[in-house]
Amino acid sequence: MEVMSLPGMAGLDGSCAEACWGAEAVVNKTRMPMLLSSRQQSDTEKLALLTRKVKSMPGFVSEAIEEKAILRSGSVISSTIGAAIAAMEGGDDMYRNATEWVCDRLREAYGQDLFEMLMALTSFVNDLGEEQLLQDCDSANTKFGLLLAVPLLGLFHEALPLPISCGEVNDLQVAREARYWVDYAASAYGSDDPEVIKQGSDLESVRHALGGKADVRLARLTIDGSRCPAHFLAIDTTSRCVVLAVRGSAVLADAVADALGGSAAAKEVLPEAPGVWAHGAALAGARSVLDWTRPALEEALAQHRGFRVLVTGHSHGAGVAVLCALLLELQPLPGTPQVQCFAYAPPPTIAPLSAPQIERLNVHAFVNRNDMVPRASMGSLIDLRREAMAVDRTDLTLFDRLELIRCGGGGMKGDLVEKRQKVIAAASAARALDGLFGARELPLPSLSIPGKVFWIEWPEEENQKLHRVDASQFGSLMFRGGRAVLKDHLCGSYREALSGVQARAALEAAIGRNCSKDQCTIC
Repeated sequence: MEVMSLPGMAGLDGSCAEACWGAEAVVNKTRMPMLLSSRQQSDTEKLALLTRKVKSMPGFVSEAIEEKAILRSGSVISSTIGAAIAAMEGGDDMYRNATEWVCDRLREAYGQDLFEMLMALTSFVNDLGEEQLLQDCDSANTKFGLLLAVPLLGLFHEALPLPISCGEVNDLQVAREARYWVDYAASAYGSDDPEVIKQGSDLESVRHALGGKADVRLARLTIDGSRCPAHFLAIDTTSRCVVLAVRGSAVLADAVADALGGSAAAKEVLPEAPGVWAHGAALAGARSVLDWTRPALEEALAQHRGFRVLVTGHSHGAGVAVLCALLLELQPLPGTPQVQCFAYAPPPTIAPLSAPQIERLNVHAFVNRNDMVPRASMGSLIDLRREAMAVDRTDLTLFDRLELIRCGGGGMKGDLVEKRQKVIAAASAARALDGLFGARELPLPSLSIPGKVFWIEWPEEENQKLHRVDASQFGSLMFRGGRAVLKDHLCGSYREALSGVQARAALEAAIGRNCSKDQCTIC
């Protein structure tokens, strides 16, 4: 296959140049129908099929293939159907090579785990166009594909203000409890000790992970062929709690997929609470977990009268925990014990927040720095797609985009600064239009995080700050912080951050007592 020399391709080897062939080609697509005339009906049908396939590819690939079809025949007027078919049949190889080359560059910039998250996020963004939730979201109309546009949005998101704080929280009781219960959320993933894993016992795995903090009564970490999330139940006599902990998604790509998939499936109004909508997958998980654990919960509470129920989890497990708490409020256990939930990195799970059943929930939800999962909902995904489409339509070349991604907003000089500004201006204009016209046309309610919501700020690598914020501050899905966004979602990072918060609150308490000790269940 002959290769066109393109600006910016100097120094690339043959395979890279072939992969990116045609990236700068600008072809008037009205010329394509001129290639469709032929005396051979079968060839015409074949070309029509190939044309539809090519048109589904990102614009720069389909344009390049069209250009190739024209160049091979010598001119538009004398082009033959055979030349067009030959060019288009090479389109699959060209598209595959181009995609692989671009994906390799993204892996180099972000690493495999974050690249997989980008792939998952881009897949959901593309699906919006296929489901026609938006009139302007036709994936076939993209120039370079949204896989390149989404990471470029990070340049815009980095320039946005941080969540608006309703006030820094230095209450030692809140800090201690937040740090205390995150250990339970983390223990739902089980022990990572090879010797413990060899035993194959879920109970021993949780006991080892908890470090003897509680009496583990039930553990179900190995779920074969079941949609029920992994979970365990324990008795914590120190805090006088029966604890139900639910495991979440350990991998960011899975967590984003769980959050967005369940948001899109939120079609069920809870029969127990008319008018309340819930995250579809999390609700199914919560019902399943309670089906498995309700008898054990009732037995534990009968043995420990006066204990409250504490439900916790991380990531998707946090969303399940929130809905477990809601279901336990709607269908109380014997004795109507107090139910409290500590949710770490929860996806948006419930709507509307003004519903009386939701306002009564005792939920503490925590969002670590730039964690994407608490921001992942159908509404925020639609906004992200509009911004990504706007960035895709800029006049930046393929190599401009890859260089901006590689630099990641730092160390930019010369014309790259101007090109970064084009990305910011395009995305900013798209967001402004959303705000002006209220452009979210959602077929479903936009879900939110209920209860008291806290955001963890990292002004330094330690001395983290805890802020009380409104749930609306997490209404936009952002790709912010580069590779750090992967760390921000890990349960271990929540542990680290809340240890810093507790140390800061303890220092404040030493200066002037901030802990409501008569109410604190940890002191």
